[in-house]
Amino acid sequence: MEFKYQIVYTMQYFDDFNSIADYYIEKFKNKDLIVNLENHVLVREKLLMSFPYSFTLFESNKLLKHEYRTFNALNYKVFYYIDEVAKVVYMERILYGGMDFDNAEL
Repeated sequence: MEFKYQIVYTMQYFDDFNSIADYYIEKFKNKDLIVNLENHVLVREKLLMSFPYSFTLFESNKLLKHEYRTFNALNYKVFYYIDEVAKVVYMERILYGGMDFDNAEL
């Protein structure tokens, strides 16, 4: 498979992921779930490097700064956007799948 796009994780994504990790480690003492979540994201990352438009376009009632796409990873939803000129996929947020995304800061 030829990789045409670079993947870049934003600081917001890392903040989200670290909050999720802290929650599961503190509340459930479960590091395996965090590794499993990370593996789910990494599998999709490989696909995005060649086919960044593979996943669903996110529709919102509010004006967003980017055209976001999403995919599920366990109980979470990963938001990303594509910079077609630079050939970069920015992983922007990872949020709990059951939340109201129209109120999330994207």
